Amino acid sequence: MIAYVLTEEAERDLNDIWDYIAEQSIEQADAVAVEIREALDLLASAPGIGHRRADVRDARFRFWRANRFIIAYFPETSPLQVVRIVGGHRDFRKLFKRPRRS
Repeated sequence: MIAYVLTEEAERDLNDIWDYIAEQSIEQADAVAVEIREALDLLASAPGIGHRRADVRDARFRFWRANRFIIAYFPETSPLQVVRIVGGHRDFRKLFKRPRRS
C-alpha cells in the first residue's frame, strides 16, 4: 500500500536536494534523503501533526520540517499528497500563492 505520493515538483525537489548535497558528500546526501523519507512516512501515518504557516494563505497546506527542508502537503488526501520539499529559507508566500481562477 502506498502511504504518500509526490507531485512531479516534489520529486524534482527531492532529486535537486540530493544532487546539491552530493556535490559535497554523497553520504550526507543519502542521510538527508533518508531523513526526508522517514518524515514522509511519519506524515502519511499521522497527517494532522503538520502545521500551517502564517505566510501561506491557502489553508489546504500543512508543513513539516525534515532536516533544514520543509515538506508541504495536503493532509486530507489519501494517499497523502506531497506538493513540495523546499529549503526553509524560501519565500513561502510566493511559492504557495493560490492560483487565480479564470
